[in-house]
Amino acid sequence: MADEWTPPTEVSSSDFRAPRQGFGVLLARMSRLAARIAALEGSSPLRQAGVRGRPGMLSSLDFDGDGGHVNLGTTGWMLGAADGGPSFFILNGRLVIEELDAQAAALAAQDVVIAGQVSDLASRIAVTASAPTFNTGSLPNDATFHVYGPDIPITVSVPTGRIIVTVGCGQATATSGAGAVTAEATFSISGGISAYGDVYARNYAGAPTVTSGASLMVQRAFVLTPGTYTITGKMRAWASGTSTGSANFSNPYITVQVTG
Repeated sequence: MADEWTPPTEVSSSDFRAPRQGFGVLLARMSRLAARIAALEGSSPLRQAGVRGRPGMLSSLDFDGDGGHVNLGTTGWMLGAADGGPSFFILNGRLVIEELDAQAAALAAQDVVIAGQVSDLASRIAVTASAPTFNTGSLPNDATFHVYGPDIPITVSVPTGRIIVTVGCGQATATSGAGAVTAEATFSISGGISAYGDVYARNYAGAPTVTSGASLMVQRAFVLTPGTYTITGKMRAWASGTSTGSANFSNPYITVQVTG
């Protein structure tokens, strides 16, 4: 840099020359520093990304840092909670965090609905119970149905109010002797919903046919008041005109399905 001061002609330059340190030198250094700062600002990644700082805020015109916001077509503001206020993030005039919170609340409500549906599905069950094969022995000759063998009970919760009951046995063999014998599979539902003999499957044998065997199965759907019920499967037999008639029930069973 050229000297900014020239000594008077009457003064020898060897006696009085420009100071090596002073305002001129300081000004030069400040100019060079300003140039460096300007260069750094121009190359700053945040500045290139369009980021601008304001008190408590950070804004950007170019969120993807490609030198413009054409691709995003948006400008926005982001405020942290460090200033004591709630955080928010705005894009194109939309409060992003508030929208996300609203969506989260909507998803939470859907979770409640889904949980209810899962509970409903979990309540829709099918339960089967069975008893061992047995024979009635000689039946009374009174033309009346009598229960034989063990009870086959199932107690279930019916929140949907709908059930399907299936009762039967692998084979019911009726031996009539000189008269007639009927073998029956039936069930009851607690609360007076259904009694033995209301719904049934039967096998009949009568003279001259001495013995008759068949698989028994009957199914019926019910609409009930939601609650807990006991459904009991039962085998019954009937005889008339014989004192030697009998029935054999192979693997009796009952199945209860709770449906929607």
